[in-house]
Amino acid sequence: MNVDAIDRYLTSHKRLTGIAEWRTGNGHEDWRIKWAVRVEHEDHGDLTITWFPNSPVQRFKIVLALPPAIWRIDYDPNDRHPNPFSTVPALPQGIIVGSHFHAWEDNRHLMKGGTPPPRLHFARLLPPDVRGLDECLRWFCQRVNISYDGMTVPPLPSADRLL
Repeated sequence: MNVDAIDRYLTSHKRLTGIAEWRTGNGHEDWRIKWAVRVEHEDHGDLTITWFPNSPVQRFKIVLALPPAIWRIDYDPNDRHPNPFSTVPALPQGIIVGSHFHAWEDNRHLMKGGTPPPRLHFARLLPPDVRGLDECLRWFCQRVNISYDGMTVPPLPSADRLL
């Protein structure tokens, strides 16, 4: 896979397949939904929502992976993400405080040969009007050309301990 192939993948029309149901993640600290991503008539990659019900603030991740991850939202108003120094002038530098997204467009220059970067190092703050899981999922799907029509996310898992 090369940069152009990932660019084409992101611009192609996609939809999610499978049944949305929450499953326990790592050590019961998170819950996950994973859908296969269908391009034309074949599944390529997956979209995962990870929900952290025991967090004192609303916290979740949305990831599009081929794998590895090529687009991600880290939703946590208290998060601090360090953007590394870059010679690309358009990329924000320093600490990003708050909910943010890691776009392929900001990280594609990190690809070496046919291997996507194992991590998306560069992030930007989410727009202030994009808040909560439903708005973030809609915004995310628009950015990566996934049809959101008919999608529903089951009720969110509740905390299983006192906060």
